[in-house]
Order: sequence, then C-alpha cells, then structure tokens
Amino acid sequence: LCGRNTANINPETSQKLNLNQTSEQIKQLGYHIRVKSHLAIVFDYKNFEISLFSGGRMLIKNVEDEKTALNAYRQILKIITKA
Repeated sequence: LCGRNTANINPETSQKLNLNQTSEQIKQLGYHIRVKSHLAIVFDYKNFEISLFSGGRMLIKNVEDEKTALNAYRQILKIITKA
C-alpha cells in the first residue's frame, strides 16, 4: 500500500494500452468513468477508485490491504484483456 488506503500496482511486464478502446470497454460494462486523458483513465470499480495508466500501472483507492488490491487488479485485467 502507498498512502492512505491506496495501492500502487505495476504490471510484471510493461504494457501499451489503447486507453480509448479500454475506456469504451469499461463504459460498456457499466462502470462510471470519472476522467479520461491520453495518460490515464480514472473510473469506479465496485467500491474502489481506479486510475489506470497507459503502461498498465494501476492506483487502487479505498482499499484496505494488499490482497484485496491484487484481487481487484487481476479482475480488472481480465475485463480489459477480453477485447
């Protein structure tokens, strides 16, 4: 965890996400997009606020432990890799 109830998770290998496509996938699944830019997407996922960066890094806010953060990270990766 980094900071108050926030986890910073870096992918094992660097990725290059198409944030336009990824944001559309997230919207189609009914998740609220707070902010979208060429660098990152900030959206709500369950009770978390997710900041997803184009290189695959995620900041997960409102999380209480690392295990929960990693589970959310893995679930989100499954969602965005189902293209």
